[in-house]
Amino acid sequence: VLLISGASSNTIRNNVIAGNNGPGIYLTLDRNGTDTYAKIGNIIRDNIIGLTANGSAALPNWHGIWVGDNSQDTVIGPGNTISGNGQGIAGSQPLYYGVFVQYDGSVNLSTGVFYPQGTLVKGNKIGTNPAGTSALPNKDGGVLVGLSTNTTIGGANATDANERNLIAG
Repeated sequence: VLLISGASSNTIRNNVIAGNNGPGIYLTLDRNGTDTYAKIGNIIRDNIIGLTANGSAALPNWHGIWVGDNSQDTVIGPGNTISGNGQGIAGSQPLYYGVFVQYDGSVNLSTGVFYPQGTLVKGNKIGTNPAGTSALPNKDGGVLVGLSTNTTIGGANATDANERNLIAG
């Protein structure tokens, strides 16, 4: 699933997103670097990302979700299982995470730098099966936050399953 060129206020929900030769979900600029439209307020929830439909085995993407260039106020969760990504994949991508929040330095920006801003990751199972009872790790880790601003991992209430993340593997 690719969101570019001002794709805003969209909800990606109740999907199995797996087996892609790239990120399962990717928010970024168009590939020629001329896109200056922000992607604002997208919601990614209740998906299985990087696993088979029954959640029992890895069917990896590179990253589960990559929140990249010019993305603002993206909400990841609640209810996603983001696991198994990057496992067994060979290629030039150096890191494989469940959730990757970082500017895409491979894009040649002609109009400036647009780091991801205000990403919220809450209420997800990352690196586990959908029940949260066994590890199905992402290759290099659960969550990477790099060149970005105002990213929040977890919600306001650690006892609420819709707020806290379970990050394992």
